[in-house]
Amino acid sequence: MSIFILSMILKHQADSQVNNLSPGRAYVVDGKTIVLLVFENDKWFGKDKIVHFVCGGALETAFELTKMKPQWSLVATSVLALAYEWYDMERGVGFSYKDAIWSISGAVTSYLINKYVFKR
Repeated sequence: MSIFILSMILKHQADSQVNNLSPGRAYVVDGKTIVLLVFENDKWFGKDKIVHFVCGGALETAFELTKMKPQWSLVATSVLALAYEWYDMERGVGFSYKDAIWSISGAVTSYLINKYVFKR
């Protein structure tokens, strides 16, 4: 499967250049399967990154408090972070790998604190 990566900030720019194809969907072009990915052009640091970090940590801790195994809580939080970014891309905001990294970093930090500080 070939992957076609298109970096855009605004959805209408992406729509006008790829003939209204939907991001995140697979298309067959000249016998090749192409997945259209639209990335958000955002910064590495900002208020939203703090929110992603805290939410990732809180979600990982919440999973652990429900007696989920710590490793699985880390995996579940990471999958949810990536799924949310995919949802953002499909609704026109764009996939932000930076947001995903911040969310997963919060989850990893929470995992390590719970494991080595609180001995869970």
